[in-house]
Amino acid sequence: MNIKLIDFDAEHYATNLTYKGGSLKWESVGATHFMILRSAFGTEIKLSQSHIDCLKAMEEGQILCGEEAALECGNSDMHFIVFPRSGVNVFSVMVKPAAYAVYACSYEGGVLTVYNPSDACFERCSVAAKVRISLKKVPLPKKGFLDKIKELTKTEQEEERLYYNVSFPHVPNYAENMLCYGYAGCDYRFPITAQMLGKTVLIPEFEGNAPKVESLDSKAYKVVVCN
Repeated sequence: MNIKLIDFDAEHYATNLTYKGGSLKWESVGATHFMILRSAFGTEIKLSQSHIDCLKAMEEGQILCGEEAALECGNSDMHFIVFPRSGVNVFSVMVKPAAYAVYACSYEGGVLTVYNPSDACFERCSVAAKVRISLKKVPLPKKGFLDKIKELTKTEQEEERLYYNVSFPHVPNYAENMLCYGYAGCDYRFPITAQMLGKTVLIPEFEGNAPKVESLDSKAYKVVVCN
């Protein structure tokens, strides 16, 4: 497919890219189409001629099909989608955390022209993932024979240990072990694996403290606790 990358053109650009209410929104001038690029959270996306050369090797239907596709260019791990302007500059975000960028395009006579913005345009933004967990205190699990023996022999000074049902949501594009849990007064942190997501896990208290779920990157994952 014939694709051209043009330096900043005051008559064709996209700017003021923001994320709100589950969607990307932006302003534009002179575009008939838009290209959305997605990469890993925190990545500073920059469209280069090498990316365009990779796109040229694709079929026209692959690029203008209105579906997300992978852009493999050297060590670049990037996805893109090209779609026509529909009057409202909105794109629903399905993958987060991630970095996004928008580019104004024009398509005419079988040629897709992509306009590279100037430094004055705000065409990039990073979208964090909001992780809502449920933390509920629950009775002790059903005791086995040995636990019952311990119960009969425990002293009055010993306190019953409480447990918590911690429900984790499914987090698309989850970076392994990026979430963890710990306790106040304890230096250790325990990783939350991808296998734990979408499930309810029984976690004990520690010295009277409930488990606290945290993110190793608080900018990428925002943890919200719902009791």
